[in-house]
Amino acid sequence: MKMMTAEQAAKAAKGLTFEKVWAAMMKSGQRMEGYNREWKEQIKELSKNFGGFSNSPGDLTESMFRNELWKKFKDIGIPVTTQSENAKFYDQDDRARGS
Repeated sequence: MKMMTAEQAAKAAKGLTFEKVWAAMMKSGQRMEGYNREWKEQIKELSKNFGGFSNSPGDLTESMFRNELWKKFKDIGIPVTTQSENAKFYDQDDRARGS
């Protein structure tokens, strides 16, 4: 940015009053508040989207090995006769455990 001389600054400021400068500053502040609201909404949306994305690698890995997992249990001596993605397990008080 090129520097102004004192004469150029005086000429540019001619006609400005405190009220005009204050009004311009207030208008600028209102615009900044609007930008801040938009920014916060975008960050919130991005966080929500990224949160959903962060679960995807685990889901992918799980789905790749789920169908053959019973063989690994059999290899270490644990007989598996049933496999279900949505099985629920209950304790003695009929409270669900796991998902």
